[in-house]
Amino acid sequence: MRLRGMAHGARLQGMTLLELIVVIVLLGILAVGFLAMYGQVTAHNAAGSQTAEMTWVGQGTLEAVLAQPVSNTFKANTGTLCQQLNTAYSIYQVTCTVSSLPNKTVAGTTYYQYQVTVAVTCASGSCAPMSFAAYAYTT
Repeated sequence: MRLRGMAHGARLQGMTLLELIVVIVLLGILAVGFLAMYGQVTAHNAAGSQTAEMTWVGQGTLEAVLAQPVSNTFKANTGTLCQQLNTAYSIYQVTCTVSSLPNKTVAGTTYYQYQVTVAVTCASGSCAPMSFAAYAYTT
């Protein structure tokens, strides 16, 4: 029996079973490579998300400390505030440090300087710590 349009003795075009198996194996190898790469990208993305959250926590804490009125009791007041903020973030460890710096005199006025440092780390210790610093002045 001959198919219409085919010459006598011509072969049908197509893939053999062996060629199909080779293609499936090659596609499987490529899929494994892409899945491994996807796992690495997902892990790096999670670390970036954690870094963004730690930045938000550190900057928010620093802003809350700097929002306090700067006076002679600034150092004592911020210590209590930092303890309260530290308990607000359960997965991050927040440490505030307020240091007195040498006084500056400008145009006959003495300014008291304080350096505020906020350090943020994961409570689990699985991430790199981040530090934020700012200065506060009062007369």
